[in-house]
Amino acid sequence: DGNKRVICRINDQIEFHCAMKPKKEGGHFINIGSTICKKLKIKEGSKVTATFLPDNSEHQFEIPEELKE
Repeated sequence: DGNKRVICRINDQIEFHCAMKPKKEGGHFINIGSTICKKLKIKEGSKVTATFLPDNSEHQFEIPEELKE
């Protein structure tokens, strides 16, 4: 499908699992949800610093401790 799972860290403040999605004209993008935008006090067009790491986790998101076996 072209999506690449990554862990994204924005402005050295918030880290979350996401997918880098390909753009038709080249390059990639990620979606940042409204909850994260509010925490960072950013909106569409805001400049941010983003760091990406491969997401090698089994489930590609944090499993709550009470659900781990």
